[in-house]
Amino acid sequence: MTAKDRNKACLYRLHIYRELISTEQTYVANLKVLVEEFKHHMRDQQLVDAVTLNQIFGTCEEILGVNTKLASAILGASAATVAAQPDEATGVVDHTAEAASAGVILKAFSDLLPYLKMYGTYCNSYPSALACVEEASRTSEKLRKFIEKKTKQLGLSLDSYLILPAQRFCKYPLFFRDIVAHTPKDHPCYSDARNVKQQIEARAREVNELVSNYQRRQRVAEIQQRVSGVDKLLKADRLYLNDYKLQLLRADGTGREKWKKVTLFVFSDVLVVAKPDKALFAKKGTLKYMNLIRWEELDFTPTVSYTHLRAHETEADLV
Repeated sequence: MTAKDRNKACLYRLHIYRELISTEQTYVANLKVLVEEFKHHMRDQQLVDAVTLNQIFGTCEEILGVNTKLASAILGASAATVAAQPDEATGVVDHTAEAASAGVILKAFSDLLPYLKMYGTYCNSYPSALACVEEASRTSEKLRKFIEKKTKQLGLSLDSYLILPAQRFCKYPLFFRDIVAHTPKDHPCYSDARNVKQQIEARAREVNELVSNYQRRQRVAEIQQRVSGVDKLLKADRLYLNDYKLQLLRADGTGREKWKKVTLFVFSDVLVVAKPDKALFAKKGTLKYMNLIRWEELDFTPTVSYTHLRAHETEADLV
C-alpha cells in the first residue's frame, strides 16, 4: 500500500469513527426516551402491572445503562479524530492520533462484548413484547390513549422505539466491517478491530431476522391504512411477504365476464385481494377490500424465499 493509499484509508477510518460516535449519542438519547417517556410513565401511572411492564420493555433499561457508558467512552476519541485531521499544507493525516482514536473506540467495544447476550435476550423477547402491547392496548383504553398521545407528541410510535436496540445492534457489524476493510494488516489496532468485528457479527446474525420481521410487520400496518373495508389486518405474528398487480376474470351482474385489475397482498398466514377504490372522495392509490383467503384453505404455506423468487414475474405471468 502506497503512502497516498494509506493516507486515504486513514481519512476514511476517521470518517467512520466520527459517524459511529455521533450516531451512538443519538441512539442513547432515543433509548432514554423509551425508558423515561414510556416505561417510567406507564409504571408511575399504573397503566400496566409489573409483569406486563417487564414483558414489554425487557432489558431495555439495562441496555441504556451499558450504552450510556459506551457512548461516553467513545466520545473520548473525538479529540483524537480532530487531532488526526490532515495538515492543511501537505494533506497528510496524523496516523498516530488516528491510531489513538481507534484504540479508544476498540477498547470501549471490547468492554461491551460481555454484555452482548443482553441484546440477544432483549431481541428474542421482542415479538412477544409487541403482542403484549397489542393485547394490553386492546383491553385498556387508558393505555391506548396514553400511547396515542405519546406517539403524537414524540413523532414515533412505541413499536418504533422498542425496535431501536435491534436496529442499532445490526449497525455495529457494518461499522466494523468497514473499519477492518480499510485498515492495513500492519496497523497497531488491526487485530483488535478484527476480533471485535467477528464477535459482534456472530451475535448480529440472530438479530437481523428480527429487524427484517419488524419491517414486514410495519408494512402490514401501512397496507391496513391503504385498504378500506379490511378489519384487524394488523396482528403481532402476521408478516408482509409480497404484493402483485393482477388481472382477475370475474362475472358481472349480467353474467358477462370481465377482466378486473386487482392487487394481491401476500402475508405469512393469509392472502388479501383488493381492487382500486373508485369512491368519489377516495384518495389516490386507495384500495377496497374484496376477499381474504387463509393459507390452510389452499393447503400451501408461503416462505420468504419463495416470494422473493416469484417477485420478478410480470403481470401477464400471474394472470
